[in-house]
Amino acid sequence: MPILLFLLHITASLLFSDIVIDQKNSSFDDFSVGMYEDKTTKIDINTISQSTTFQTTRNSISEGFSRSAFWYKFDITNDTDHSAYHIIDFTERHIAKIDAYIVSKDGRSVHYRGGKSIPHEKKVIPSHTTRFPLSLDKAEQKSVYIRLSNQGPLLTTIRVMDEKELVSSDSLRDQLLGLYFGGILSLLLFNFFIYLSSRDRIYLHYMTYISAFMLLQLVTTGFLPFKIVPEVVFDLMITTSVALMLSFIILFSRDLLRSKQFTPLLDKVLYLLVWIIMLLMIVSLFGTHVTKLILNIISFILIPILLYAAIISHRKGNKVAKFYINAQVVFFITSMVYFLMVAGVLPYNDFTRYSILVGSLYEMILFSLALAYRIKTLEDEKRALEIRSKERLEVKVQARTRELKNVQKKIKELNIHLQQRVDEEVKKNERQQLMMLQQSRMAQMGEMLSMIAHQWRQPLASINSAVSTLKLKNSLDQHETEYFDTKFGNVLDYTQHLSKTINDFKDFFKEHKKSVTTTLEQTIESTLMIVQPTIEEKKIALVYDFTCEKSIRIYENEFKQVILNLIKNAEDVLIERSVAEPEIKIKTYSDDTMAVMEIRDNAGGIPEHDLEKVFDPYFTTKLQDGTGLGLYMSKTIIEEHCNGTLRVRNEDEGAVFTIKVPLESLNSIE
Repeated sequence: MPILLFLLHITASLLFSDIVIDQKNSSFDDFSVGMYEDKTTKIDINTISQSTTFQTTRNSISEGFSRSAFWYKFDITNDTDHSAYHIIDFTERHIAKIDAYIVSKDGRSVHYRGGKSIPHEKKVIPSHTTRFPLSLDKAEQKSVYIRLSNQGPLLTTIRVMDEKELVSSDSLRDQLLGLYFGGILSLLLFNFFIYLSSRDRIYLHYMTYISAFMLLQLVTTGFLPFKIVPEVVFDLMITTSVALMLSFIILFSRDLLRSKQFTPLLDKVLYLLVWIIMLLMIVSLFGTHVTKLILNIISFILIPILLYAAIISHRKGNKVAKFYINAQVVFFITSMVYFLMVAGVLPYNDFTRYSILVGSLYEMILFSLALAYRIKTLEDEKRALEIRSKERLEVKVQARTRELKNVQKKIKELNIHLQQRVDEEVKKNERQQLMMLQQSRMAQMGEMLSMIAHQWRQPLASINSAVSTLKLKNSLDQHETEYFDTKFGNVLDYTQHLSKTINDFKDFFKEHKKSVTTTLEQTIESTLMIVQPTIEEKKIALVYDFTCEKSIRIYENEFKQVILNLIKNAEDVLIERSVAEPEIKIKTYSDDTMAVMEIRDNAGGIPEHDLEKVFDPYFTTKLQDGTGLGLYMSKTIIEEHCNGTLRVRNEDEGAVFTIKVPLESLNSIE
């Protein structure tokens, strides 16, 4: 830190020596001038030259923000024994309008115009500042009247120098500014290389802040590439650089001070300020003087806000904040000196004019040190975090190891009983499936009994009628041999029909554990012998379209149960919905690998929201007497016992159930 202070002291000494050196070499040392404030801004040279109200003031003009025009008067005498050529120089370049009237004793006058509003090529003496020529003959005296007006702060020094002194002064000034900007550029490049290796956004914020500040000083001092800048570009660069400087010092400070963590409310205020500043920058590009003034006010109050955030951050353990506080205190003091000079409170001199440059250099160096210390702090925190994480990890590993041993013990215990439990669940599932199959068969058996009763009712009635007639004739001794033979024959036919019906139903429910080779058509026809009489009695048309005629290998009785269940479902829905012309269509066909059977009705189809659920166990759409097992067991039989598929879809007239089973050459049931 002492080394930094020593370097800053040397820099300040060099910067502040600028005018002093000029004055020692000047033929017009420390002259005083008269000043008159023209609040109307309408007084001309003729009027002002007759005025006797000039107030004596030193040659350090600092009038602050004023809309008045200021007149300055001084007399120049050539006391040498030869003619002299001098240059009137104004140390600041941002004054809007400068008028110089050089009046000789005989009343002759020369008028020169200058200021930033005059293009460089139209200046009397091309320069980054305003300069006017002043020629004096031997022993000649001239009066010089200077009129200054500016929208911003009015501050400058009027110097009268010969060409050699002016060149020497400019050269020294450029050298000192070169050292200053070279130092800033070195900091910029140094942090740029750090950014390339770290990719930390705080370095981008810092570099942008430095670049914006350097641009501001380059423009205001008119250093090298910015000696010639048009007025519009000058104002644009000043406004843009100030806005960028304020925005990125805020963003840099938020990252460095970790305001989001330590001062969350103030962090939101700072973030809002960034957006306000950027908005003001955009508005000020259109020439609004008020927005530029607001930017100046924000820049004045921003440093105390950032200092407060830094103090809070430091108190909460952010060690990097001590560098920030040190830098901002020095910069705040030097900035206050500069702003008080701009406001006209302090006089314009080398100390007040260049104090902000010294403070900014000190601030930027400390910011670089803060970033370096931040890296060290982050590394220390990282190592400490790694140590804590390692310790916590070891504790967790030990705890997990104990848990793992306990889990392994439990797994071992579970494995002992797992097979038994699996076997129990398998048996339970088998029993459940068997029970569901039994329930399905019981439901079908009920339907079968209903069909048996229906098919037996007529033959039994006929047998009863024949026996009653024979009994009556026997009681009346009317033994007609031919009649009796006919009736006995009828009874025998009826009993044979009943016996055949019993055999058909008995075969249907036989357990066949072996598959048989058959066709879809044969299986369908044998099934229809049972159900067809009932269907036809209910006025339901049966339509056939058989084109398959290829052999399949199936468990026949189970397959018949599926066909019977699908036909009965179609019958029930047709009756339930009172379809005008009910119809069940059975179609068979085949492709290269599969035999296909479709059973469709014209009852309007299954509701779309039920299509995915019709094969679920215990799900039924029947209004009554539905078990919800028929379609579930049908799908199980086709897919698990026959290696086929059972699907359903809706078409225009109704539902279509499609059964696909492999042809015999592809079937692997056995």
